[in-house]
Amino acid sequence: MSKFWINVTTSCNLACSYCYQNNRSNSMLLDKNADKVIDVILKSEDDAHDIFFFGGEPLLNFSSLKYINSKLRGKTRAQLNYSMTTNLTILTNEMIDFICDNNINVCISIDGDETSHTLNRYDANGDINYFRITINNLKKILDRGHKKVNILKVLTLNNYQSYYDDMVFLSKFNCQIVVNLDENLDKALANQSPEEIGFSIEKYKYEMKRIFLYFINKSEEIGNFTYVYDLKERFKGLFYDDFSKVGKDNALRCCTNLDNVYINCNTNGNFSPCHYIDEKSDTILSNYVYENHDELIESIVKDKNLREFSESEKLCYITKKQISSKCGICKYRDSCLHDFYYESNNLCYYNRLRHRLSTEIQARHISSYCMKRDMLDMVFECVNEGSASINDLLK
Repeated sequence: MSKFWINVTTSCNLACSYCYQNNRSNSMLLDKNADKVIDVILKSEDDAHDIFFFGGEPLLNFSSLKYINSKLRGKTRAQLNYSMTTNLTILTNEMIDFICDNNINVCISIDGDETSHTLNRYDANGDINYFRITINNLKKILDRGHKKVNILKVLTLNNYQSYYDDMVFLSKFNCQIVVNLDENLDKALANQSPEEIGFSIEKYKYEMKRIFLYFINKSEEIGNFTYVYDLKERFKGLFYDDFSKVGKDNALRCCTNLDNVYINCNTNGNFSPCHYIDEKSDTILSNYVYENHDELIESIVKDKNLREFSESEKLCYITKKQISSKCGICKYRDSCLHDFYYESNNLCYYNRLRHRLSTEIQARHISSYCMKRDMLDMVFECVNEGSASINDLLK
């Protein structure tokens, strides 16, 4: 299966506070540049193609989505699997028809209820509330019977306090919910203590405990929240002293896995091994953006920074992933090491590149907070107090 990220526009009608695309321009993918990736897709001999439209806000260049689809439809025997990430604020009836007719997997950015959603998501002037527009448009898609809908929530320093209420609200749409940690919060927790950044561990644990029990007690919905499902599986691994399934599943599903890497095409029609390489402003990373697909493939084969890890590099990678010296005495250490081991075996181009370009192991703050440890402690706490059945957790 071949996989492609196609950046149809770098423009966006929102200016979310946590957006990592902080050097966004306003370029659009023109048909002549789209033809480059279309040609690569049509020449591929794979029996299926995953095609992921993103931006910016991809629906701002809806004409490009229609153009690419029209050029591929009926021209290849391969199955075409389309996906798109969108804020869903400019949806029209024509766009809904396009989404449903082409069975597009839609990933919608919603951070929670109206209060949480509007804390960080606003337009360039900061004065338009798009929440109700987004929710109404989500309902329109669901009312059409479209099943391939995911919700993407970003957990930030100013919205984790309402984590439970947000998850209960989002769960009502019966879609899979994926929660990403805000890059700024993630970096802060890696290099500072929670107290230094105003992050309450007790409040976070309280919110997560309520979320965990909510989804565990509604077992038919547990798969809708991937984090709770993973936590349950990790707990089972601890109980049976078998971490291989959890480690493999996490590594294989993660975007760091090489098998999940999409070849990226930007709005200029240039190619890179990963959209992060193309979007980050680092001048070193810009050397890994190529004018054509053949150039990219040749570089991946030959470049010392993109090739597979040696055994010594795997060990070095695992060492870097250790948060602090406290990992060595943590009771969940073996579970984490399995994750890191399978990660190192399947690491994507971007993470190989970043690892090899780093000149030294960047030690994290000695008092860095470990969410994984606290979450597993919370599961045991639920079992000990009787609010969760160990038999149900081990199923």
